[in-house]
Amino acid sequence: MPLKPSYTKERHYKYLCNNIFDRKKILAEENRIYFCDVPMIEYLNNEEEQGDFEQVISLIDAYNILQSDRINDVERFVQAILFLKGFCIEEGDGKRLKEERILQAPGDNTDAKWLANSLDQNSLESVRKSIERDIHKFSFVPAMTDENFSGNASGVAMKYKLLGFEQMTGIKERYMEKGIRERLKIITNMINWSNNLKYEDIEIIFTHNLPVNKEEMADILYKLSSVTDEKAIKESALTLISH
Repeated sequence: MPLKPSYTKERHYKYLCNNIFDRKKILAEENRIYFCDVPMIEYLNNEEEQGDFEQVISLIDAYNILQSDRINDVERFVQAILFLKGFCIEEGDGKRLKEERILQAPGDNTDAKWLANSLDQNSLESVRKSIERDIHKFSFVPAMTDENFSGNASGVAMKYKLLGFEQMTGIKERYMEKGIRERLKIITNMINWSNNLKYEDIEIIFTHNLPVNKEEMADILYKLSSVTDEKAIKESALTLISH
């Protein structure tokens, strides 16, 4: 029988049950906890409590269907039917036609052509790119492989391209910091049985792993070298290199 845990602010209980949905349970173990709170922390992703992909599921499904249909169209094109008009091929000619890729027919009114769906790849590619752009647009997650994220873009231009992403990241940081604060609170509650720590004094720092135009930053440091302390320039340069 599996154990089903249960928490209160002061106790941790373990019950025996047939499964997690079983209402009939037998208390198997009881222990005191020293967190002064229920040690269960919820980390929200956003106000809607959704994943980033959930708002664009319909676009992702449309993209997958489009890509799947393109593959099916290619298969249907490869499996095209040869239409013969005005003559019939003899036994064994089909194999020869497949191997030699040549068909000869006498007369003036004979014709042979492939019956296949035409593939308008340009239109399909236009729709695919449009859906892909919308996925990144509505999810606020930029496509880092896009040609707009070229290496010669200035720092200001890069920040504008990532503005929506940065705003979304700020929301995530706020909810993440709230969860971490709750975690630190219950940890310090336990530690403070013999100490006097304040979780509010702990600084939480988030570091963004975003592309940076280092050439532009190096140029700025070079221009400042004539009017700024040499030690400060070196420290800034080391920071730039390490990121």
